[in-house]
Amino acid sequence: MPSLLQGENYSLLHLELLYHHINNVVSILHAGENRCEHLTSLILKEAFRTPYLMDEILAISAAHLSTEEPSRREYYLTEATRLQTRAISQFNSQQAEISEENCLAPFMFSAFLGQHVIFDAFSSYSNFPSLLEKFVQCLGIHRGIRAIASKSWPKLRDLFGVKSFDLRKASEFKPHDECRSLVDMVSKSDLSQEGRAACIDAIECTQQMFDYRQPEGLSKSRQASVFQEWPVRVSVEYVALLQQRRPEALVLLAYYAILLHYTRDHWAVGDIGAFIIREITCHLGPYWSRWLELPNQVLMEDMSPSAAAYSARGTDEV
Repeated sequence: MPSLLQGENYSLLHLELLYHHINNVVSILHAGENRCEHLTSLILKEAFRTPYLMDEILAISAAHLSTEEPSRREYYLTEATRLQTRAISQFNSQQAEISEENCLAPFMFSAFLGQHVIFDAFSSYSNFPSLLEKFVQCLGIHRGIRAIASKSWPKLRDLFGVKSFDLRKASEFKPHDECRSLVDMVSKSDLSQEGRAACIDAIECTQQMFDYRQPEGLSKSRQASVFQEWPVRVSVEYVALLQQRRPEALVLLAYYAILLHYTRDHWAVGDIGAFIIREITCHLGPYWSRWLELPNQVLMEDMSPSAAAYSARGTDEV
């Protein structure tokens, strides 16, 4: 068991953050409401004996508070960063091998950290290139979540009550499926064989995220967390294409941005989905517009007539 005598200092501020976490922070637990109270109790029990998990819980609580109290935004963000840095340092110093017996603390730490870095990326960019750079860094952290979960997935799946869905292959897509046109785009591209395979894999993953929204899919509370599942599942090869600013990878990112737009009420997401779609549309230009029809259609449907007309004029002028 990790020792608590490692020089951690906690104050009344941290009690405030813990209270806020318990009572207000939107849960990322992949569970129905009947499980949440039990799981929260389990996670807090782990946090009281695992300093790095406690620090990240407090960090993400501070990040959340920064969105609720604008007058103290910088104060909470500074503390969130400090706690996050301390949590990562302590986690990296741990030498224990992850197993089914001790998987909960590292998994929840990585899951909370993953959501935290998404919030950081989506709330602190200055332009689209800086956002993309921050998001690529997020994808690297989310690969760590996947690595931890893979070592003890049967136990974690049962603990969180994760509903299993079959991943449909691209060859099984129906004409009305959201990502069907992307398969044609990739098959006609000049990507290498490895690049096409990476994009097809990401397309299949993205379509599954859309399938979650079907009536027979996930509950509303579970749908709110799928924005974090996509970064966990896309491959290293796809991320490399995104780093290279390959148009095919950017188009696919715009489809992920639709899911972000659907989740815009989540505190860590906000209006970033619409921003990504518009920026990619402007960056790629008219040649790629046919592949970006759905993302832009989703935005137009959510806008007032006057705002939609203004947006259309702005796109034409780019």
